[in-house]
Amino acid sequence: MLDSALELAKKGYKIFPLSPLSKIPRAGSKGSKDATCDETVILSLWAAQSQANIALALGETSRIVAVDCDFNHGFKKEELQKFPRTITVQTKNGFHLYYKYKAGLKSRALWGGTTNSSSAYLRVNGLYTVAPPSSVKYETGEVWEYMYLEDPGGELSFSDMEPAEVPDWFFENCGANSYKPGERHDALLRTATAMRKKGKSAQDMMHALIEKNETSFIEPKKNIEVEAGKIVEWVMANVEPGKFSDFAELKKQEHYVMPLGYKEGKYFYTSSGNKEIVTLPTHNHNSLNLLGLMPINWWEDNYGKPYGKDGLQIRIDWTQAASDMMQTCRDRG
Repeated sequence: MLDSALELAKKGYKIFPLSPLSKIPRAGSKGSKDATCDETVILSLWAAQSQANIALALGETSRIVAVDCDFNHGFKKEELQKFPRTITVQTKNGFHLYYKYKAGLKSRALWGGTTNSSSAYLRVNGLYTVAPPSSVKYETGEVWEYMYLEDPGGELSFSDMEPAEVPDWFFENCGANSYKPGERHDALLRTATAMRKKGKSAQDMMHALIEKNETSFIEPKKNIEVEAGKIVEWVMANVEPGKFSDFAELKKQEHYVMPLGYKEGKYFYTSSGNKEIVTLPTHNHNSLNLLGLMPINWWEDNYGKPYGKDGLQIRIDWTQAASDMMQTCRDRG
């Protein structure tokens, strides 16, 4: 396992350890935040637990993204032909296809659904995949080893080839084409309103709107500061600050998550992104399961926090999001 971890790191891909036979980060790990390609650090991490699985951090940090193709959600093997030939890993229920990172891409469904429960889901910043030769043990007792796929041209592995360029059609359904240019004002207004209801400052809103203009549209608008300033001014004057605790109000919106209630340690939800009732125990309120309710851009709008030297990047406060969701469920009984 160590040799494979070092091979990925030497190519500049940032990795971190998962618990043996698991997809879950090792105890005490911060997940993707701990990802590194430093050989000394990696040697130390795997010396502490030689059978730890390998997690590959995705997005800008490793300059790589992955498409998660899932048979359980309708993906068919012949649909691989829709994608450019690239590094491909066979998972228990489908494939992971790796492509070079390109600015503007965001995690979201490519087709077959609207959440990470879709048949083909693009995984980018803040997410990770399990890398070969890691093995995962499932509840049935079955153990599955992640392995590189082969085609007539040879093994589609990191040692034998570079990931392919992101195809242009990815941008037809995701990333920089998340919104059409004509939807810019409404999209920025929704973001500012959500941040105001989270108690964010005018400065935070300005940073977020400028960043959204740059990353969520195929053609960023020049001098967006003028429009963003007017939006922030209107929101500060007309929207009451506070948390998104009134989910009856959220349901009136086009996109919402609705906590339904709580019983015997289980929390129940529905959402505009997943019409079915979803049941989550306390310990399962993590980013992956919350993304099953709504796509990442909704969580960015409602629980995103600016960070970085210029404050223009967004980090989702998953802890606060989970806390708000569970508290509302408990309040409903």
